[in-house]
Amino acid sequence: MEEHRGGKSITELEFLHGVLNNPQMEGRALFYFRSPDYSASKGRDYIAASEDDEARQSALKETIRKGGFPVYEDYNSPEHLAEVLEQNLWEILDHEFPVSDVPDEFARGNLQHEAYALPRQRLYIGGDQYLAALDAAYAGNKQWILVTGSSGCGKSALIANWLKSVSDIETDTEVHAH
Repeated sequence: MEEHRGGKSITELEFLHGVLNNPQMEGRALFYFRSPDYSASKGRDYIAASEDDEARQSALKETIRKGGFPVYEDYNSPEHLAEVLEQNLWEILDHEFPVSDVPDEFARGNLQHEAYALPRQRLYIGGDQYLAALDAAYAGNKQWILVTGSSGCGKSALIANWLKSVSDIETDTEVHAH
């Protein structure tokens, strides 16, 4: 850290620590540089304050270019940057989450039901007699099992926990909860 004291801006330190010297950022960082003409047209806040600042900024840009991360040069307006950034983000999303990996409607339905059941399986106290009754009905090859009770009495938690126990024991049994 001492080698950075006094000679580097906060922005440069953030780039170095957050991305350029961080192998976990590979494929997860993009850099966009404004067009020098656009910066000049915007005035003082968009250009380096001194020749030293300009030299440090150029050196940082060169370090970034050599860093192996995608660099998009010369955007010429915020609108242009937004267009390029949107295109790049869609490319990243399409790569990370290809359309071919989107589950079909049946699988999405199963995922929703699993998500509903999961919090109901975290803590289930009591009801051993109901679990035993469901086990007995299942062992007896009952085609239909009706579970009734008032709203909020724990029917969903009972079924979620029982189905989990069945699928944990019966590895060759496919369970579709709804």
